[in-house]
Amino acid sequence: MRYEIISTGSNGNGVVINDRILIDCGVSFKSVRPYMKKLDIVLLTHQHSDHFRASTVYALHRSRPTLRFCCCSWMVEPLSIAGVSPRAIDLIEAGQWYRLLGAMIYAFPLAHNVPNCGWLVYDNGQTAMYATDTGTMDGLSFKDLDLYLIEANHTEAELEARAAAKLEAGIYSYEAAAAVNHLSQERTLAWLAENMGQHSVYQFLHQHIDHGGNQDAEQNDKGVDPNI
Repeated sequence: MRYEIISTGSNGNGVVINDRILIDCGVSFKSVRPYMKKLDIVLLTHQHSDHFRASTVYALHRSRPTLRFCCCSWMVEPLSIAGVSPRAIDLIEAGQWYRLLGAMIYAFPLAHNVPNCGWLVYDNGQTAMYATDTGTMDGLSFKDLDLYLIEANHTEAELEARAAAKLEAGIYSYEAAAAVNHLSQERTLAWLAENMGQHSVYQFLHQHIDHGGNQDAEQNDKGVDPNI
């Protein structure tokens, strides 16, 4: 299954599958424009700004009125506020397969600090999974998929070291929240080991880049740090 990562991480998220399915839209319209003409479906996970940029969503909708925006119930209002017509929105209930424009799509709930979901996509004879912004994959089992696009935000040792350094320096640390809301590499690899088949491929997403304690603290004070 073909995929291209437009961006992943706290600065924005967007992945294109088989040239025609965009998962998450937390990036600029300029970065999406090269893929726009071939897109048929946009799958949305949650409302954090690094996964949902309203201005880009609106520009896509205006430029491609036939584009379908698929989401669970919690994203309907943000889409409407962004200016997307209800006729372009497909409401998806988690736990059920849906056929849309030749693809099969399936949403599954993920634990985060806002309502969130991951996606299974069956297209052109292959199946991909997308999961980010969750501290656990416990209770979820997706065996022998062709492609796993999954968060591996930090190593547990790195997170503990950053938290300790900030605590010693008297700087606010978001690492405790990150441990709850984002998958570590250790947890991701353990889950993949239980689910991947012989020919499966995986790609890590949403890997954390520490921009320095003061900047992280300042973003957190403003309530805009998407890593929380």
